[in-house]
Amino acid sequence: MVVDLVHPQPEPPPAGQRFRWDWIRPHIHPVPTVLGGVLALVKMPWGYSIATTWAYTVHESRGFGIGWAYSLGLGAFALAALGEAGNTRHDASLRRQFATRTALVITFIGAIGAIDLYDPVTALTGVRP
Repeated sequence: MVVDLVHPQPEPPPAGQRFRWDWIRPHIHPVPTVLGGVLALVKMPWGYSIATTWAYTVHESRGFGIGWAYSLGLGAFALAALGEAGNTRHDASLRRQFATRTALVITFIGAIGAIDLYDPVTALTGVRP
């Protein structure tokens, strides 16, 4: 007498969990993220990093008006985020991910450069410094 043991098939996860994680799992690559952040923040020959140079440029655009600084900083960040959103395709190369994540770090720090400490006070009270 021969007995064949049959291993039961594991149950698939619920459809909601598959939808949430299956599209992102193959695209998680920490190497382009880390290298992009390092490139954005490393000191360049002119004495500052690319990200701090962009933040200074965005902060100096406040001279034209607060709206110009925020639109320049947040607009560039939005474009970099759209480029990163395009990396969710299965054919996105590591080189493309490196470029978009470097741009994302640079523009995020630049968007922070648009902020001044008096902006929340002005927004809440209407009092200008």
